[in-house]
Amino acid sequence: MEILFTTSESIRATVGLDADDVPDSILQDQNLDLQMQDRLTEFLPAYEDYFAQSEDNERNLILWCQYYGALQLISICQLGIPEKFQANNDIIGRFQVKFDALAASLLTKIGKLELKITNPGVSAGDIIPVLISKSVPNYNPITG
Repeated sequence: MEILFTTSESIRATVGLDADDVPDSILQDQNLDLQMQDRLTEFLPAYEDYFAQSEDNERNLILWCQYYGALQLISICQLGIPEKFQANNDIIGRFQVKFDALAASLLTKIGKLELKITNPGVSAGDIIPVLISKSVPNYNPITG
């Protein structure tokens, strides 16, 4: 199912799920495309023009939508994802998902993409070394 610059399959794959875990109907009922449009217009009002400008821009928005959709997915579907499967007397346990760690990872990826989208000449790699160099124990922010 198409969802604003991405698909339901891509969103599910980002968190290791499939259509048996979270069917398209659940994603459709959540109006993920409207949620994405709402968030995109907050930091990039002309996101459709941005998308059409270059392949890099297209890739950035595809990934942003995929990660944002996955973040929304894990926030709404944690209780619906089965931890065990049973067939007759056979029970198999599913891997344990650390949803908080997964959400934190997705938020980091989304933040980096938003920085890249809103400040095309600046990357997260350019900012982080400056922040780290200024956080040493002997550093005085007033005198430098």
